[in-house]
Amino acid sequence: SRRGRESSDDIIRACKNNGIQLTKITRLAQPQRLQSVLKKIVARKPRLLIVGSGDGTVSDVVDELAHTEIELGIVPLGTTNNFARSLGLPLSIDEAVKHIAVSNPKKIDLGLLNGDYFANVAGVGISADIAATIPNSLKKRYGRAAYVIHGFKVLMRHKPFRATITDKNGKLALNIRTHQLIVANGKYHAGTEIAMDTAVDSSELVIFKLGGTSRLSLIWHMIDFYVGRRSSVTHTSYLIAKDITIKTNRTVSIELDGEVKERTPAEVKVKASVLRVRH
Repeated sequence: SRRGRESSDDIIRACKNNGIQLTKITRLAQPQRLQSVLKKIVARKPRLLIVGSGDGTVSDVVDELAHTEIELGIVPLGTTNNFARSLGLPLSIDEAVKHIAVSNPKKIDLGLLNGDYFANVAGVGISADIAATIPNSLKKRYGRAAYVIHGFKVLMRHKPFRATITDKNGKLALNIRTHQLIVANGKYHAGTEIAMDTAVDSSELVIFKLGGTSRLSLIWHMIDFYVGRRSSVTHTSYLIAKDITIKTNRTVSIELDGEVKERTPAEVKVKASVLRVRH
């Protein structure tokens, strides 16, 4: 994450100050080792796994913790920390660790896209292109604003795509053209609340596009999304579903919680109450 390396000692100190006895500490400098390390951790069956990271690492973690009895505690260290916001967690290290120490685990939902779990949001289109190419140095320097700065550069060469969304029962067949499609399990996207009544335990996915085919339309709808507040998922721009298929007229990249992992076509569903989280 953006602050992971310099924050590990602070997390350890906060755990000790709040009575959390750590049995194993792992500092991971090589992201490609994450899955093998997680499998070893899960094999030990700890009661609680505390993860200090951004959304991308959390997305990998939930793949291994889903359907287990291991509780997840999150210390948000990323750029946007959308999943932590969706859970209503404190964003400072000390407060996040204190919350882990005193809270009880609750079961929450996860999204499942082409067999890969995601915690918060799957982004189809330009957000995946941005995530794939944004320099870490830019994120460290500008934080959340880095995505806006780099996003304009990517937008200049990005082409819209046509998507057909169908549901499992065949009652829905929605055709759209856009630069960006969002499938949300969580409550926040890009640090902004999707709707006041969304939740990670609603057993529903919220699907929406940002803009149409023109670049100006995308910019306008992004501004509207980030500035305006939507009180309910019944907003006309939202589609509520549990199990859908997304097909596109060309292959489009998909980011899961900020990490590019999949491509269209995609089968997406919500898996209810499969992760134990302290929140």
